[in-house]
Order: sequence, then C-alpha cells, then structure tokens
Amino acid sequence: MDANSIFKHIIDNIKQLGIDEIRELIRPLMKGVRVEAPIIPAESFLYRARKIDDSFNKNRKILLKDLKYPPPDKSTLGRLNRDGQSVFYCSGSKEPVFFELPSLSNGDKIILSFWQTSEDMMVNNIGYTEYIFNKMGARRVAPSWSVKKIDNTRQEIIFNKNSVSTEERESILSHDQNRVLRELMSEAFMHEVDDLNKYHYKLTTALGELHLGEIKNYTRQFAGIIYPSVRMFANGDNFALLPEFVEQNLVFKKATHIIINSRNENSFSINNLDAAIELDQDGSLKWLGRLPHWVLNKPFQEATFTVMAGRDKNGDYETSKDGSPCRWVALDNKTGEIIEEC
Repeated sequence: MDANSIFKHIIDNIKQLGIDEIRELIRPLMKGVRVEAPIIPAESFLYRARKIDDSFNKNRKILLKDLKYPPPDKSTLGRLNRDGQSVFYCSGSKEPVFFELPSLSNGDKIILSFWQTSEDMMVNNIGYTEYIFNKMGARRVAPSWSVKKIDNTRQEIIFNKNSVSTEERESILSHDQNRVLRELMSEAFMHEVDDLNKYHYKLTTALGELHLGEIKNYTRQFAGIIYPSVRMFANGDNFALLPEFVEQNLVFKKATHIIINSRNENSFSINNLDAAIELDQDGSLKWLGRLPHWVLNKPFQEATFTVMAGRDKNGDYETSKDGSPCRWVALDNKTGEIIEEC
C-alpha cells in the first residue's frame, strides 16, 4: 500500500489497532526519510501549567516534582505518550499553556511554572508544514528547518540511513514523496482530540515514537519532540520532553499562581495572585504571599521605570503590540543599573 492507503487504513480501524501495530504499519514509510531537527540553544525558557484541584493546591504544599511530568501510575494516553509513560509537556512561550489545559474556564486557578534549559536541546519535529498551518489558520509562517546548510542550530537526520542504497534514497527522498508523507503525518498528528476520540492518541503516539529513538553515529540524542499547538491554531510551539533530559538539563526558575478572569476562543484574561522563586528545605515551593516587586533600599535612591525588549531573568514577560516579549525594568537614576525584583 502507498502512504495514503496506509494512513486511511489506520484511521478507519484505529479503535481496534494497538500502538505497536500502527507504528509497524507506518515504519516502512519512514525508510530513508530526511528531516532537519532543530537545536534549541541552552538558556532557553520553557513553560508548563497545572490546574489547581483538590489534590494539587497550595494548602497541601506543592513540591517541585508536582510541577514536572506525572509519575507512570498517573500517566494516561496522550498526544506523545502511552498509558503509564511519563512525558514533560511544555511550551516555548506562556500563551499556549492556557489553551492546552483542557476546559479551562472563568474562575479556574493554575500554577504556571517557568523553566530554563542548561544545555542545547535537539528535538525532532512533527506538524510544521505549510499545508497544516494554512488549514489551521495560523497567523505565522510555518518554521522551516529544511535547508541545505547544516549549522549548530540544526542537525540532519536520515532514518534507517544505513539500510537504504544511494539509488533508493534518491527515489524515496524526492520532493513530492517527502512532502506528501510529511503532510499525511502532520495532518494525523495535529488532529484535535477530546475525551470522545482519545483513541486517536494511539496514532499520534506511534508517530512520536517513530520520530525518536537512538540516533546512531551522532553524539547528540533527541531530547523530545517539538510540535505546533493544536488548540492555539498552530500559533505557538509545544514540546514533549523525555524525563531523562528534564532531570539533567532543566532548571526551575519560578512559579506563578494565576486565576482565569474570562476567556473566549482566542484569548484569556488573567490575574497573577502569588509567586514562588525559591524552594523550601522539603522541596516545596516557597510562596512570597505577593508578586515580585522592586524595592528602593538606598538613601535617596530614585528609579525610572521603562520597558525593555525580551524576557526577565526568570523567563517572564509581557507581550508588546508587535507580539514580541518585553518587560518592565527599574533603572537606578544615579548608576543606570537595573534594580532586580524581589
């Protein structure tokens, strides 16, 4: 069967097929497929949120581990994980996390956590095609990592390279064939899923597993997968990271307690209630009981407040009119130095 027939067969029979069966149906199509895997530089910020409920709230204490991936006994089938498999889902900006939490509504409260990478992070990618971005009505152009020049921001990977002859590889990697397969995989992966069709995650998980695994003859291995936010119409980027990368290369920066004031299809109105920047001795978050603020603690000290481009030291930011991150800073009028929040 060709790629179209294989994907149609899977979708028509997805309720009966297991993840392993789906993966083996797709695996022959991956033979010789070339992808460009982006390398996210060290010191990049990532964002993750969890909804407050009876078992997860400040009254019961929130441990750092509670902000990470769920343990295997609490992990259910997801876009890139099997039942019982822990994955750290996060986003490359704050906005997608609000859309990705299911059924978030007025009055709900969440804990938004901020993280920073300590090492470069190579991730494979699914869903970044012009066809999908146009179909979802994205307000941005699909990022492209498919360029001839390979530098320190990209890594060229060929699946099953050693098992493909030069002649066969040239045939498999023709532009049209590669495009069709990428679009089929992207459309299947970016399918919106809810409680009524959660079985579709069997297909997305199988696709994810085919995009991971050990890369032979490369020193750097995949940290996980980057994919466009389905619920944000491909206008944000999500990550599914492997626990081993998270434990070794992700640093907690802060957490913010947030209440949802209102929401519509395209936006949220929120209030920040509290923040935690440090951990207590037992590993729980040490809440300030307020939001971070500036303190003028020198005699006759004066400051000027201004807006600067980019994120603050913990990864937090506001959004400027052009959509780029910005932040308020306090500058000492005498020295010109930035006064840090506390």
